[in-house]
Amino acid sequence: MTPANDHNAAFSPGLSQTLWMKSEVDRFEASFRSSPQTRTPLPVWTWEQLERQLVSLASSPAMASATPELVSAVRKQSRWLPPEMVLREILCAAFAVMDGDFSPPSLEDGSTA
Repeated sequence: MTPANDHNAAFSPGLSQTLWMKSEVDRFEASFRSSPQTRTPLPVWTWEQLERQLVSLASSPAMASATPELVSAVRKQSRWLPPEMVLREILCAAFAVMDGDFSPPSLEDGSTA
């Protein structure tokens, strides 16, 4: 997802990104208002363990090498997201890593992620 620049054009890039993330969190929380009554916590694991497991599940060597950057991006955003939204981002990352039809842009073609 990318921040919309239409209504935030007068703001700095950092502020625009912050406003976009806030609207994404608000939209997510509105979609999942009712929390389950039973709350059973997940086992504790680390970002490094998540990365290791995603690398092991990667559909190709290219996806395995792109995984650390993907996990880093999720980790950096996680401090501003509700826990359930972090879970959703992790699941999306896992899907991307395991998708055999997806290939990350190579550094040689000049693309940026």
